[in-house]
Formats: sequence, structure tokens, C-alpha cells
Amino acid sequence: APGSNALFVEGNVRRSGIAGFAFTGDISVETTVAQGCRPVGRPMVVTESQENLIVRLDGEPPLEIVQELFSKARRADQRLIRRSLQVGVLHEPLTDDAEEEFLIRNILGADQADGSLAIGEAVREGQVIQFHVHDADAATEELRTRLMDSVAGHDSFPSAALMFSSVGRGQYLFGASGHDTALFGEEFGDTPLAGFFSNGEISTSNGRSLLHGYTSTFAMFREREPARVVGERRRADRAVD
Repeated sequence: APGSNALFVEGNVRRSGIAGFAFTGDISVETTVAQGCRPVGRPMVVTESQENLIVRLDGEPPLEIVQELFSKARRADQRLIRRSLQVGVLHEPLTDDAEEEFLIRNILGADQADGSLAIGEAVREGQVIQFHVHDADAATEELRTRLMDSVAGHDSFPSAALMFSSVGRGQYLFGASGHDTALFGEEFGDTPLAGFFSNGEISTSNGRSLLHGYTSTFAMFREREPARVVGERRRADRAVD
């Protein structure tokens, strides 16, 4: 409840501020992010907006677009649209890898009079968005793929890892507890893993900090490789290419 938050710092309890910790030495942190949603419909451009209010998408009221999307969707997708329709917001120009770059935001409300949608993110005209649904099968497949990619990119497992998972995942999404940790164990064996559920997950991409929703975000801790080893690997990769 408001005012009852607690931060634990060196044996003390604090009611405000922020608590964190830092690592020093030969250590690197690799971030892996798996979304819990899949796109529906097509990417569209915000053509009119007011702060977090989307007034027009491709010149049309967004509520009308949602209604059309629902009417053309399969029955299974209609159930997901009713229960868990989200908005993916793209902060960079649209690319072939845009599906990985959308930041998922909640729909806060709709205005029947003008067809506008309020979402949990300030948007600007010219920005690209796409509707998404919270989908267990897609979330499972993406997490497995991200973890496999992380394993393939290294010669050994990380020393340890932290997992920060959205409160919208877990039993709510998969119908059973321990889903994401079990997938982690399949790929990383007995690598120590700790973490908690959260109402927003933070990662970095190209030097920017990003706030996610409905994701499982992992921080993999590894011993930093000497510059000589990194250089040899890059030369070997170029030779293969």
C-alpha cells in the first residue's frame, strides 16, 4: 500500500529513496530480455497524440482499429484481445528486427466519443506502435530462444544470474509456478539464479536504459575475458564469415 514500501540497506529499513549495489573487478554483465507478448495487426504510425493519449493512428481513430482487429481475428486471438490487449511502442525507426524493440505498455482507457486510447507511455506524432496480446506460447518460445542464444554466444555458463520477472507472468500467464526458472535450468544447468517479481523490468540496449513490462529480464554475471581472447574470437568470426 502507499507509504508502506520498505528498503533494506545494511541492516536498516528505509521508507523512501533507492537501494542498489555495485560490482567491481573482472566481471561483465550480459542482459537478456524475453517479452511476454506477441504482435497482432500491423505496425502503425501515430498521426495525432496528446502526451499519453493516442488520438489517431494512420489517420484513423485507434478504437476503430481495435474493433476491426477484433472482428477479423481468430476466436483464440479474440479471447486474448478481450483479456490482455497491450500496445507496443517503438522508440527507434522501424526495422526488420522491430518485434524485438517494441516496449510493451498497458492500455489505460478508451474514449467512445472520439475513439482515442490512453496508454501507459507518452507518445509523439510519427512514432510507430503495434498492438500486442499477452500470450503464454509466444512467451515460452521467445524465452527459450533468448536463453539458447545466450548459451551459444559463450564457451561456458555464467557464474551466476539474476532474474526479474513481471508480475503478469508466473502462474497468471502459464498456469503454473516456476515456468521461467525451469527454462533457465534447462539451458544453464545448476547456474545459481536469484531474483524477484516486479512491476517493471529495466535493461540496457545500445547504451540506453529501457523500462519493460511483461518480460523476464536476466542479468548474467561472467568473468571478463582478456582483450587478447576477445580479439582472437573476433578474428575467427570474420574468417568464418
